[in-house]
Amino acid sequence: MEASALARHPFQDESSLAIANARYQWPSSPEHSEKLRDLTLWLLARDLSMFGFRFDRTRHGPWLAMTPGFTPMEMPERAASLLCSLLVLVLCLLKGLHKLWQHRQQIAAALRKLPQNCSRLKRRCGPEMLRSEVSKLQLDFARPYLGIMAAFMCISVLSAQARMRWGPEQNLQLRFVASNVSIWNRIVLALLIAVALWVPCALTVRTLDLWNFIFNLHVLVFLSPSSMPIFAVFEARLFSLLIIQLPCMIYVQNMLVALFGYLCVALCVILRSLTADPETSANTLLGHTHAVVAAEVVLFPAIFALVSVVHKMFQKKVEARIRESDATSQLDAASALLRLTCDAVIELDSELRLMDHCPRLAGLLLRGASLQGVRFTDLISRAEAARAEDLLGNAHIDSTCSFANAFHTHLVDSCASKFRTEVFQVKYQMSNNEVRHLIGLRDFTDVKSLSGCKATDSMSDAVQDKFGPYTEFDTQNGGPSSIAYLESPRDSSRSSHQSQSSYAMIESEAEWTADKRDIPEHGVVEQVIELKRKNIILELDMRAMLVSAACAPVTALVGRPLQDVFMNDYTVDLCHRLLAHARQLPFIPDTAVSFEHMPIFCAPRVIEATGTMHVLQTGSAGLRVILIFWSVVDRIRL
Repeated sequence: MEASALARHPFQDESSLAIANARYQWPSSPEHSEKLRDLTLWLLARDLSMFGFRFDRTRHGPWLAMTPGFTPMEMPERAASLLCSLLVLVLCLLKGLHKLWQHRQQIAAALRKLPQNCSRLKRRCGPEMLRSEVSKLQLDFARPYLGIMAAFMCISVLSAQARMRWGPEQNLQLRFVASNVSIWNRIVLALLIAVALWVPCALTVRTLDLWNFIFNLHVLVFLSPSSMPIFAVFEARLFSLLIIQLPCMIYVQNMLVALFGYLCVALCVILRSLTADPETSANTLLGHTHAVVAAEVVLFPAIFALVSVVHKMFQKKVEARIRESDATSQLDAASALLRLTCDAVIELDSELRLMDHCPRLAGLLLRGASLQGVRFTDLISRAEAARAEDLLGNAHIDSTCSFANAFHTHLVDSCASKFRTEVFQVKYQMSNNEVRHLIGLRDFTDVKSLSGCKATDSMSDAVQDKFGPYTEFDTQNGGPSSIAYLESPRDSSRSSHQSQSSYAMIESEAEWTADKRDIPEHGVVEQVIELKRKNIILELDMRAMLVSAACAPVTALVGRPLQDVFMNDYTVDLCHRLLAHARQLPFIPDTAVSFEHMPIFCAPRVIEATGTMHVLQTGSAGLRVILIFWSVVDRIRL
């Protein structure tokens, strides 16, 4: 450096100029202008101020005047900053210890499972389908990332071409681009990415680990001594970690490959710190090896924890996608099953409006317009709409279960004709807490109900108000029951055949036959229902030792002695004991004696009966014994 230039600048010694030349790789040549020398020394002073170096104000006063905002840190300020930093570290340490104590059991369990987790490090555990879907999601992430890296490498290559064109001597910004090794490193990586984008087979799930290895190799060359100067290694390390290594760890399939690449790059940076020239790296972070090692130790768990969180997010996303697919498949399966037994299948929203148009329901109701958005209760007769709406909307459900129901109602077509419809409902809740109804509709005017006694009758209230109470036959102990009611044919305009027949609703699993009669003068059709399985009742007079009353089909036993009815004396003795026990009490006990397969002689056959014995209080005849049995099996025909 010329003497006049040294006189105008604060760094009069040769060591300062050596540091400046090594820091910025500035060739000492007399052709350089004084302006560039001033700028070089200003940049050096700015870098030294970041590390807390103090300057002599009397010696460097004129030079410090040209540095805006540059004020050396005094001793009180340094003590205050040190105290604040220690306070922050202590608070963070206490918070960390508190969290560790709270989760000590989970940490102990994780440490016990550490050998097992290490054995699964090569391949993340989980179902095969789940791993396959996560790999596909990672591949979808890798494709746009390679496109972004291709654009980034093209920009880097253009910057290298600009360096070759103008050179660092004419442009101060371009002299920090890199060496020729770094330029060719970027060109090769750009070509490889172009091949992957043009050839689909070069980027698959199986080649993701290979691409992770290629990018780590690129980072190693990028941080090598022939590519990156010593003063910019640590900044380049952080840049490559955030831009290249971290995204590569996200889509890697084998975590050992990512671990190997990360350790190679970390060792490269540490070796460069150990082998760096003390004079050239004295004022850089790489000159402090302990700081470099500490930074790598801190970054290692942080980066891999972040990668684990991203992988867990991918897994949760795939699981949610699989659950959504399963729910859709289950809904389709339920809809297909309903279509086999129902005339129409529809889906309602929380306001009981049709989600989509249903052509089969439109044909059933003789409607040509679209049914989308129409309330389902508008398709039901007015007398039953309120009850049907209560059955559809009042069921309680939660996010973990669905509610199923079946009921009977009347739908009204475009001709104002009513027809009996069986409604199968499944009420469920979506993931967004929206309630939906899957409805199956079946016309059972001339056929038997499928739901049987499990259906909730929405027509019973309206029918009872219109025609009076209906007759109900109910058997004991969960036996079958039937409900029959009367209806005028004038109230039905569905067809001429329906106007001459009555409606009958059977809510049991019993088999039945109907005997239709002619329409009487009052216009009401009565339909008689004969049950093949029902309760049979025998009333026994224990004083006269005979059957005092009986219902069909054993009315022939009335008046017969008990010795001719029962095959053994044990049954008669049991009836006497039951009656004697009741006479000892001031009231009739609410107890019964059960029997199974008891033989009863009913000429010309012997039957086996299963039922119960009860004590019956009469008005004038005193106490009687009554037998109620519902299971009759022919044993012997005489």
